[in-house]
Amino acid sequence: MASASVGTAVALGILAILCFGNSLFGELVWDDIPAIVENGDVLGTTGSARVLLAHDFWGHTLASNTSHKSWRPITTLTFRVQHAMHGLTA
Repeated sequence: MASASVGTAVALGILAILCFGNSLFGELVWDDIPAIVENGDVLGTTGSARVLLAHDFWGHTLASNTSHKSWRPITTLTFRVQHAMHGLTA
């Protein structure tokens, strides 16, 4: 029984690598530019991580008319941590 679970996990891992492995070395495209490259919340230029609670996914203040209210602070925080560790090359 346990070997079937291990075999299933290994098969799923191989399938995931085959499906998504080529994306590991891709460039940032489309909405990655405003969401990551031009986002002060990700780059750490807007101050402490507390601003993530007041800004939308794109780095605009939630109360602003330019914000479309897509609030994803955990996603933005993970981008910020990755940027702090690897810059824009990861």
